[in-house]
Amino acid sequence: RAGFLGHIVTEMLLDRMLISRYPERLEEYYQQLATINPDFLCDWVSAIATRRPERLPELFPRFLRERFLFDYLEFDKLRFRLNQVMRRVKLPELSEQIDEVLGTGADLVEQRAFELLPAYVLESLPS
Repeated sequence: RAGFLGHIVTEMLLDRMLISRYPERLEEYYQQLATINPDFLCDWVSAIATRRPERLPELFPRFLRERFLFDYLEFDKLRFRLNQVMRRVKLPELSEQIDEVLGTGADLVEQRAFELLPAYVLESLPS
């Protein structure tokens, strides 16, 4: 469980770092996603998954509306999103005390981001 949580938090903090450095890219990301037909997406995912993601056509528009990735910039909102994951996997929710840990983690991820991100991501970033 600690490994799972560590992985999720690292991914969220990497997203946070990228969003803070390149906010216009997140807006572009959402604009590009909005051009995708949810039924087409479901068919595409079905072609590579072991089972059809039946709820995807209803969840995808909600994902676009929520724009939750912007929440990663503020630790209280990041904790809220992290607690959503915690509830889904039936782990105890995290208290406000985790915000300090998230701050320290964000600093570490910022320092080591270019070791954590794959080359193709780094190559796609503006200089």
